[in-house]
Amino acid sequence: MSVISCRSTECAKVNAMFECKNVAGRVIRSLHLYGGGSDGPEVSIDFEDGENLTISLVAKHILECKLTRDEGGEPVMLDRYEIPALRS
Repeated sequence: MSVISCRSTECAKVNAMFECKNVAGRVIRSLHLYGGGSDGPEVSIDFEDGENLTISLVAKHILECKLTRDEGGEPVMLDRYEIPALRS
């Protein structure tokens, strides 16, 4: 598992977990869980001091291109490209 430590605007990725040390020990005023809206699921945490932590699941699309050759059996991968898909 990877851990991401959040310090202000800085996050260091270690796997698939965020460790936000700058919110440890703080008092939570409210916590909201939002379902799958147009932007996907989201968790919003409001703290007593007026700050807010928002966690969102963001799905990104890519365009994947593969060039293969059939030599009888498993295709041989000659080249592979991934580029971000354009948003309209």
